[in-house]
Amino acid sequence: MTFMAFIFFFVSNLVFCEYKTSIQDNLDNILSELQTLSDNKIISKEEFISLRNSMLNVKRKVNFLMINSKVKTLKYDSFIETITGFLPTPSASHNMEEYEYKMYLKEAIKAMSKRDFESAKRKFDYLRVNQTYDLAICYYWIGFINFNQNNLDDAIMNFGIFCKIMDQNNKSEFYLKNKSKIYRALMSMMKIYYKKNEFVKAKSLLKKIKHDHLDEIKSVSDKAIVNSVSLA
Repeated sequence: MTFMAFIFFFVSNLVFCEYKTSIQDNLDNILSELQTLSDNKIISKEEFISLRNSMLNVKRKVNFLMINSKVKTLKYDSFIETITGFLPTPSASHNMEEYEYKMYLKEAIKAMSKRDFESAKRKFDYLRVNQTYDLAICYYWIGFINFNQNNLDDAIMNFGIFCKIMDQNNKSEFYLKNKSKIYRALMSMMKIYYKKNEFVKAKSLLKKIKHDHLDEIKSVSDKAIVNSVSLA
């Protein structure tokens, strides 16, 4: 994880903890008491497992409701921040002509297609701060590179920034060019949260995907992960 990603997740987790409700605290206390009762053999192992699973199910539902209400409470800029927490709004300078931008972008994508991820990432990093023709695309591809390198927290941050920029610029020309990538970014984030066992966040993303991109869930692999998240 890069230092920037570490700071991002540290701050977002602090924000989430700050808004943790007394309901969740009580549920945690009940789970702890159930464990004590089981350890002292006051309830059977089977009873403990049944009660624990019921409490965990309640806790997941409470967390799910919290995530979906955070946007109203904390006034986030976009839906994606109800999942990730605050995402920095990037800035860029206009330091190249459009033909230079297109040439550099082509080179970056070519390097990525050859799985020369480090070279591609350097090019995308340069592009994201030196051109204003497309504010979002570099974050998408950097997220894709992070995902392929198993840098999952960095991938979440960059996919998240891509989604936030797209959400904030949904009337722009680059929004129309990149619109088809929103689904893939959301799916990638959902896969990551599922892999990290953060099922509440994965389910929130799945709800968004089904609402906005249901007709895009076509491939066998996409249907499989959707089913896995649904059952988690």
